[in-house]
Amino acid sequence: MERLRKMVALAEEASPALKRRGAALPIVAEDSDGMHTVRAEKIWLDAFAETKAELAAEVAAQLAMLWKEYALADDAELTESAREVKRNLLATFEEEIASSIGL
Repeated sequence: MERLRKMVALAEEASPALKRRGAALPIVAEDSDGMHTVRAEKIWLDAFAETKAELAAEVAAQLAMLWKEYALADDAELTESAREVKRNLLATFEEEIASSIGL
């Protein structure tokens, strides 16, 4: 359970551009077979890496991409499932420093 908490914290802190809001985001974190993984199905995040440092970088990169492609997108350009991801992103995070994720 402690490992899970650490992996969840890693995923939440991976992107300095996004600040956590109060909404709950179910995150599944695993550490097996030499791979660290973090999944958050509600926002289509699925990251894996051999080291925790690489995982943090991968989570940050995916959050940046998800934010740019879904949270900032016009609803008319998104499918219904993509709009749900957008709603989940907006309920979970708020943008703090747009320039740090290339926006």
